[in-house]
Amino acid sequence: MYAAPHVLRTFNSEAVALATLNIPGHRHIPLIYEYLDDSYCLVVQYIEGYNLRNFADQRLEFISEAQALRYMQQVCSALVYMHTRPQGPVLHGDIKLENILIDRYGHLWLIDFGLARTLGLAWGLEPKEPQAIGGTRGYTPPEQFQGVMEPRSDVYALTATLCALLLRASPSLTADATIEKLFKRRPDLSPGLKALIQWGLADNVAARPDARMLLSRIEALLGEAIAPPPARTAPVARAMIGYTSELALARDLISQEHCIALAGPHGIGKTSLASRLIAELAGDRPVF
Repeated sequence: MYAAPHVLRTFNSEAVALATLNIPGHRHIPLIYEYLDDSYCLVVQYIEGYNLRNFADQRLEFISEAQALRYMQQVCSALVYMHTRPQGPVLHGDIKLENILIDRYGHLWLIDFGLARTLGLAWGLEPKEPQAIGGTRGYTPPEQFQGVMEPRSDVYALTATLCALLLRASPSLTADATIEKLFKRRPDLSPGLKALIQWGLADNVAARPDARMLLSRIEALLGEAIAPPPARTAPVARAMIGYTSELALARDLISQEHCIALAGPHGIGKTSLASRLIAELAGDRPVF
């Protein structure tokens, strides 16, 4: 392989920068084990699973708004980590359904950093002139195809990915066309989600949120979409046969120490004893 010396220097610096994502690491970014400078490649953690494109294609119905937002919350948290590195932002450059894996536990992983870029002289890079960066039509923002890339370029791509997940189809070539198609096919989407999509797909970079702002909005929408849990109530104590002495001892210990630990083999009545104590002592106070 031949490449100009300045290209190899840039590749080397950016590969080293990617390897530093391990420190301290992020739960949605695979570990990068090693950079092989003689081969110009990275050795990355293997993740067994399938990508979100496969996931969307296999579904017979649209994904719910809440589930789509939970998935995007995971990926957006990875972007916040990448974009706020102490030495300067690390950009992914090609976020799309195919580059997000879901493992058997439902855990998402952001993969394929082949177009990743770093910003800032702290990485040892020279300032860059606009250059061909690449990307994927429909997901990549306009400025990136013009050779300019910054953290909010990843935000645009993540928002386009959200649209593709909600549509079960690739986004259109322009943001306006994607938004029109999505809102027509998914009239069930909440006004808040529609506003978030328009925000993240703004053609003007300055009008877009950064990753932290987008994550905050996603979490706010999830709070609205998920019903609050039912109020906790004390368990109903059933009539107990025996355990008179044990109950008396437990009451005395609680009155003196204000806490108690129940231990013993399975099936001897620890839960019944605890329920009886709670019913007697908790009254109207919350029980956890």
